[in-house]
Amino acid sequence: MAKKTKYYYNSDTLKYEKVKHTWKQQTLLGLLFMLTSIGFGFLLSSLYVISDSPKEKILRKEVSKMALQYEILQERLQKMDIVLQYLKDRDEHIYRVIFEAAPSNHTTELLTNNNHYSNLEGYYNSAILKETSKLLDQIAQKIYLQSKSFDELHSLTRSRVVMLSSIPGIQPVDSRKIKGAISGFGYRIHPIYKIVKMHTGIDFTAPVGTPVYATGNGVVKEAGV
Repeated sequence: MAKKTKYYYNSDTLKYEKVKHTWKQQTLLGLLFMLTSIGFGFLLSSLYVISDSPKEKILRKEVSKMALQYEILQERLQKMDIVLQYLKDRDEHIYRVIFEAAPSNHTTELLTNNNHYSNLEGYYNSAILKETSKLLDQIAQKIYLQSKSFDELHSLTRSRVVMLSSIPGIQPVDSRKIKGAISGFGYRIHPIYKIVKMHTGIDFTAPVGTPVYATGNGVVKEAGV
């Protein structure tokens, strides 16, 4: 393509004359063109860096959704932590008081190793990832400790059931059938040996044929005259 020739109107000669540039003017025009090209190229590259590609936009949306999911997960974990604290309080102040048990000797100190979460660093949402992981580990430890405490309570419950079922709860003979005095538990003069001896039971006097009721886990071993 041929280079276009430029003309200008000379008011002195009243003619159009060809535009002639000196070598300085041509050099300046060349430098100006180069600077303009460089500036325009830099502007385009800046716009490309600032604006996200379609793939980057999709990834950013996915990261935002993931961050929201982690926030929701954190809220749920915090609610679980509240429930665990409620169970712990009932364990210490209700169940163990009822069974007259000592406080749980399981440590409640929750240890977290920061090096365990080093693989979560360097991400866009590293902070929320690490906090969620720590909270999850703490809840897992609390669940383990509480389960150990409940195992102890379960064992106490079973032994307490056996003990309670062995305590006499009713009188073995109907009070309306009892005749005469009742010989109670404790030291007394033995009716045959005439010495002070421990009486380990309670004697009821009643007519022959009076029903005898077993109380607690007791059994009627002998019935006779």
